[in-house]
Amino acid sequence: MPKPTKTQLRYLSFIHAYVALEKAMPMTDSVGDFPRCIEGALACPPENIGGTPGFEEFLDAIANPQNAEHEGMCELYGAFDLDKFDTNETTIMMQCGLPY
Repeated sequence: MPKPTKTQLRYLSFIHAYVALEKAMPMTDSVGDFPRCIEGALACPPENIGGTPGFEEFLDAIANPQNAEHEGMCELYGAFDLDKFDTNETTIMMQCGLPY
């Protein structure tokens, strides 16, 4: 029988919950072996943005001041940092069962 392993998953799309197996790691007997985020990139979409197409439109609008939706999106969502990703914050949210 194969030795149990931890599974490292990668979310390909938070919106559709696509997951890819990145790596299987040996289990440990350490206490507190909770899910942990070890790496990530980019901020997740704002709530109720309209799925992948809505997020793409949102990114286009906030990046281009000439876009008709730019001002409205900036007012509605405030400063949006696409490059923001915090592994510690994501780990805490995963361990608490909060949406991430």
